[in-house]
Amino acid sequence: MGDPTTGAAVAAISEITGVISQVSEYQETVAAAVEEQAATTRTMSRSVADAATGSSDIAEHINGVAGATDMASQGVASTTEAVAELAGMAARMRTLVSRFTY
Repeated sequence: MGDPTTGAAVAAISEITGVISQVSEYQETVAAAVEEQAATTRTMSRSVADAATGSSDIAEHINGVAGATDMASQGVASTTEAVAELAGMAARMRTLVSRFTY
């Protein structure tokens, strides 16, 4: 049989690898949410500029801005959730790494 310490280290490294993979996935989610927010902001800016071109189009563009704002809010909520998950994973990683002593 192998050394129990070696087995524990292998298990911890395997768990750390899994956590790193999850962190990577959440980072991708955060990056996608940030990109979506940037696109939404551009859409909102275009909508506001278009509304200034004519009073007959103002109501239509306000609806577009409201929809874009809703999308931005959803993006912020997704980002907040992803950040919270990342913080939890970071705490788990610290716990796993703290098992290794010099």
